[in-house]
Amino acid sequence: MKKLVLILLTAACFYTCKEESSLKFETAYVAMSEVSQVEIEYPVAEGNSEAAETINNTISSYIVNSLNFEEGSVADVDVSDAVSKFDQEYTLFRRDFPESAAAWEASVEGEVLYTSPLITTIAISSYLYTGGAHGNDYIKLFNFNNANGALLTPEEVLNLNSDFMNLAQRYFESEVMKKDENIKDYFFGENFKLPENMGLNERGMIMLYNKYEIASYAQGYTEFLIPFKELEPYLKYQ
Repeated sequence: MKKLVLILLTAACFYTCKEESSLKFETAYVAMSEVSQVEIEYPVAEGNSEAAETINNTISSYIVNSLNFEEGSVADVDVSDAVSKFDQEYTLFRRDFPESAAAWEASVEGEVLYTSPLITTIAISSYLYTGGAHGNDYIKLFNFNNANGALLTPEEVLNLNSDFMNLAQRYFESEVMKKDENIKDYFFGENFKLPENMGLNERGMIMLYNKYEIASYAQGYTEFLIPFKELEPYLKYQ
């Protein structure tokens, strides 16, 4: 299984020291290697609560649609069926294009990065190869409200005011720009912007830019972390 590439995303599940989260997680695993190569591993919230059901539906829907070849998103399909469908698509592709030697591959790995009484952060790393020069990989960070399982936006987790923007830019410059001074323009001539993916781990807030989001593809993933001691004035959930 391809491991999460983030250096900061190293531990499976963390709890706050004062009070343990009511949500517990187990690991689901689905694989197929008869024709295509598919390996899916992801966390599943235990129990029948509204929060557990909503979180599980969100994660499974994301995984299913990452394997989807149809136009638009699909619903009411479980992960096992999506894996079978991916394999069937590759079988049809081989029948129509027998000269193609490219073997299709899909891997998804999910990990609980942080959970407290209020919020849970889950990372999903996906890789899909269906031919061409290279595959497509992406990391998505989900922040869930533990009371009902609702997906939280960055604005609901943090107060994204001008002071926070200045704080984030300062950490970006010290943690990212100073490490690779050869890259002069990360934002293609525009001002600093926050990443689309932000999520908690035991040390603070992970700020993650996927490939193509900033800099060039060759730069790969770009990430930095704002520690809790700096983050606390802006946090709405912890």
